[in-house]
Parts: sequence; structure tokens; C-alpha cells
Amino acid sequence: MGLQPLTPLRQIDVHRLQALLGQRLAPQGARQVEKRLALHLLIVMLLAEALIHLHRRDTFEQRANVFQHRWNDDQLRL
Repeated sequence: MGLQPLTPLRQIDVHRLQALLGQRLAPQGARQVEKRLALHLLIVMLLAEALIHLHRRDTFEQRANVFQHRWNDDQLRL
């Protein structure tokens, strides 16, 4: 299953974020906040993707180990 696209960053209400911060940002400042948020989201997505790949690799290695142990057991019985 692939990654689902995130909600477009523009849909996140920057004015609401400004109110939470207790300050009013100029348009340039708002764009800076959007860029930082986009960067943080990208980092989180990359970390999540890396964890998924590590989990898949570990699962594959575990299955390979089980197969190897079963094959070894079968060879000993012959």
C-alpha cells in the first residue's frame, strides 16, 4: 500500500497558526512558516518511510531465517 497524499499545505490555516502563536505575521512571515511546516512534514514522511522499509527488511530476514531453520531440520532428518 503506497503513501497517501497529504492535505495540501495551503489548506492549513496559517492565520489560525498565527493566533496560536499570539502574533500577526506579514505575508512573507506566513510563507516562511508554511515552508518550515512543509519541511517538517517532509522529514516526518521520510522517517516514516524509512521505518516501513526497515520493518519490511526485518520481516523478510525473519522469514528467511525460519525457512533456513526448516531446511536445516529437513536435511538433518534425511
